[in-house]
Amino acid sequence: MQNSNFSDDIDFAFSAYANAYYERQMKDSRFPKLMDFLKIEFPDIVGLVEDWGCGPGHWCKALDDRIPNLQYSLRDVSSGMLSKALTLLPKATVLQEDCRTSLPLPDSVSVLILAYIIPYLTEDEMKQVVEKAIKALNNKGVLILSYMSYSPYSAFAQKSSDGKFTMNMNYHDSTLVDKRLTDAGLVRVYQDVFPEPDHEDRMEIWTKPNR
Repeated sequence: MQNSNFSDDIDFAFSAYANAYYERQMKDSRFPKLMDFLKIEFPDIVGLVEDWGCGPGHWCKALDDRIPNLQYSLRDVSSGMLSKALTLLPKATVLQEDCRTSLPLPDSVSVLILAYIIPYLTEDEMKQVVEKAIKALNNKGVLILSYMSYSPYSAFAQKSSDGKFTMNMNYHDSTLVDKRLTDAGLVRVYQDVFPEPDHEDRMEIWTKPNR
């Protein structure tokens, strides 16, 4: 049975981890490479950027450093993560919200970021969030997607680094994720797959061509 991460402890757990998570993510050399590719290939992007499960906001800050004049809406369940994000990108609008329950406007988003959020979602939740993301993207919209994959799909419980909290983790089958995106007409234009002992760590960029 797949267990979902709905808990009053989630806000506290991630809030306490905001600074440490930011420092760890900034050490990942793949992160600036993806952002540099985005700047080169999509320099004329305009409009709204939404980051669902934004964490400390480093993805949007990196995008803002490379492509000016974008608007940012950052969403996360953790108040501490959102506070950290505002120190990096004060002009952003932030909303303490769960992407599983949010209702984005169709065709309203130029860049949508799902950065390491779907590993916290069950397979059914992942499908629902990806479908919402596809509908939210406007024509020529860009989806930034990063997650851990394994075939077949794998779900397990994992304790936080301090041992105080237990989260339900999900390694999604990349062939299933790919099919949902390609069936919706999206095209993958960037991929970086890093092998780990028990999974693959993926960073990807997908686009939504003109319909």
